[in-house]
Amino acid sequence: MDEHVLSELKRLAQDEGRTFASVLTAAAQAYLERVGLRPAVRDAIEEVTRDHEVLLARLAK
Repeated sequence: MDEHVLSELKRLAQDEGRTFASVLTAAAQAYLERVGLRPAVRDAIEEVTRDHEVLLARLAK
C-alpha cells in the first residue's frame, strides 16, 4: 500500500477514535460499492477483516 495512503488511514482512525481495521473496512466497502462487486465477495472481505482485526492493527503500526 502506498505509504501516504497508509499514513492517512492511520491518522483518520486515530482522529475518529476508531480502529485501523474499521477504517480500512469502510474504505474497502465504499470502493466495492463504487465498482459494483458482488455482495458475497463484500461479505467475505468483511469477515476476513473482522477475523484478522488484531493482525491488521499490528501491521498498521
